[in-house]
Amino acid sequence: MHIFDSRSDSRRDRSQDETVIVLHGANPVSYFDDLVEALAPRYRVLVPELPGWGTSPPLAAGQGFEVTDDALREALHEAGVERAAIVGYSLGGWRALEIALSGAFDVSGVYLLSTFTASPPPELRQMYRDYAELARSPADLRPAVRDLYLPPDYAAAHPDIHEQVTDWVYACPRDVFARELEAVAAMP
Repeated sequence: MHIFDSRSDSRRDRSQDETVIVLHGANPVSYFDDLVEALAPRYRVLVPELPGWGTSPPLAAGQGFEVTDDALREALHEAGVERAAIVGYSLGGWRALEIALSGAFDVSGVYLLSTFTASPPPELRQMYRDYAELARSPADLRPAVRDLYLPPDYAAAHPDIHEQVTDWVYACPRDVFARELEAVAAMP
């Protein structure tokens, strides 16, 4: 798993800096560039690319949330994380809570952005399964994602954001996106 580390981009010794981990959802990690830039002068910022996103190879077929989360904890351990604050966006928020509760390392804070903290109800589980099926089809996913992520009036008023968000589904292979959706549908 590839982890962007702001410390490696600086000449200053930052070994004593507090660490902030930023976990993405369906979006590419580049979505956090401004946040990383704002935090990097004061913190070591780690932004993992989850399996299948960016330069991180996907997991084997059939592997879901638990395996991804285990791989994430292992990668953070290998990066030397002993204590950190965790920022989780969308599904990254679920992972942030899971990591915090796992005791993998000392967590100084958890910050959730546009996320959920409970398993989806049955009707949403079915919606996630339907989106996963759509992701495996050759159909253009942008209209479905637009309807899923943005209120119609907002999307119409902000076409630049609409385009950015609807392109998220192409930040990883479609099968990886489908497996993430299925993992959400299967949450305990």
